[in-house]
Amino acid sequence: MYMRWTEQLSVGNPQVDEQHQHLVALLNQLNDAIEQGRGRDIASRVLDAVADYADEHFAAEERLFMTTAYPDKESHIQKHRSLTARVAQMRHDHAAGTRFFDLELLQFLQDWLTEHIMKTDKTYVPYLPKDEPR
Repeated sequence: MYMRWTEQLSVGNPQVDEQHQHLVALLNQLNDAIEQGRGRDIASRVLDAVADYADEHFAAEERLFMTTAYPDKESHIQKHRSLTARVAQMRHDHAAGTRFFDLELLQFLQDWLTEHIMKTDKTYVPYLPKDEPR
């Protein structure tokens, strides 16, 4: 389930797009690990990297739109927190041996990222300062 970056996923902000592309690349690394049967060894490290980078990205994104008149910022932050909590639970379940990384988990992460970019992230783009490159 390789995920391809397309221009449809672009929010028009180079910094945010670069971060989203990095998340896509990390999900593709997770896909490779699962497909190669290295899910238990490699996938946990890759998921850790996804989670850590998502936290970094969410913080950067929140700093960006908190300086704007974006009216849905609190709801947007809540969506970030929800995914962060869900991934933390997945990591905990994996460490406890009650959940392993599989294509279903990967599909969830890919679907969430695509949905979040296309429906949530694109809502703050019109509120970015006009001097931001688009």
